[in-house]
Amino acid sequence: MLPRKLANCKALEVVDLAENLLNDTFPKWLGSLPRLQVLSLRSNGLHGRITTSRNQVLFSKLKILDLSYNDFTGNLSERFFNNLKSMIIVDRTGTGNPLRYIGRIQYHDSLTLAIKGKQIELVRILSIFTTIDFSNNKFKGDVPKSVGNLSSLHGLNLAHNSLIGPIPQSFGNLSVLESLDLSWKQLSGNILQQLASLKSLAFLNLS
Repeated sequence: MLPRKLANCKALEVVDLAENLLNDTFPKWLGSLPRLQVLSLRSNGLHGRITTSRNQVLFSKLKILDLSYNDFTGNLSERFFNNLKSMIIVDRTGTGNPLRYIGRIQYHDSLTLAIKGKQIELVRILSIFTTIDFSNNKFKGDVPKSVGNLSSLHGLNLAHNSLIGPIPQSFGNLSVLESLDLSWKQLSGNILQQLASLKSLAFLNLS
């Protein structure tokens, strides 16, 4: 199980518990950490629904969320994505300014992510980089419209689930999205037309 004492570590910016043997449900209690920007729970035995709180905004500072290769089930919640406030506002501080990284000067966090179809190790994590990877789970139902509100999102991977229906029109708001993987879906509608406005898109998998 995930150690509940992590909820007391209020200064945590990165929680990387990928590739362990964790058997638990989604740790929404981590969402109250005021500085948490990166949460990677990839390749574990986590299961159940992705739940959130009706009375509290959770994961508001999160910029990287990797839940891939688990056994999560159920529909994806509109409320959950609306809580991801740091993915809604495009961070343009990198333009003309020195790049900023997550972590302190003495120690910079690294992370392995699936980016544009490849596993890549980020030796340092750029503070302006945002991505969501929910691939290889058992999610079902429609793709939430609120995903399209995450206008600072650079990568989105929903592959290998049981999502259905059309791509929400709100996806047209994802102006900086560079990588989108919707493979192994039962999506409907004219997908390419719906994504035509995504000018930054460099990788697209609809197979």
